[in-house]
Amino acid sequence: MPITTAITDVNFGSHGKIHTSWMTPSPPPADSLQVIQISSLAAALATLNIGIPVEDVIKAVHREDEAKRATLSAQATQRRAALSKLALHPTKQSTGLHMTTVSKFIPKPTTPTNVDPLAKERRRRLVELTKDSFPDGKVQTPSP
Repeated sequence: MPITTAITDVNFGSHGKIHTSWMTPSPPPADSLQVIQISSLAAALATLNIGIPVEDVIKAVHREDEAKRATLSAQATQRRAALSKLALHPTKQSTGLHMTTVSKFIPKPTTPTNVDPLAKERRRRLVELTKDSFPDGKVQTPSP
């Protein structure tokens, strides 16, 4: 079965290392007939006029894959360590409303201030209205 390969970028970085970027080819437009199928990687490199040995390309790809695996493994190790720390030492969760109070002794508490200065006046008017509405002191039951 032929292999369709697209090499998007091959360059030599510092220290003579080969850096490659591989990607799968995008599907061709419907009216284009320029799809080339090549049976081997060596033939694909020759078609693209790239004079790099196949073994070097495969080694470079293998090194990139190993670097990705090492990075993912390190991240997974960190996640596992954090999860095991949480499992071994869970944070305390409150089961309901907790209030913390601090008692303070006041030897001579102050008298509370009157919040409603007109309370006595309203109370007096309410008593007068009650006497006017119910002179005998009895509340009549409403008739249905």
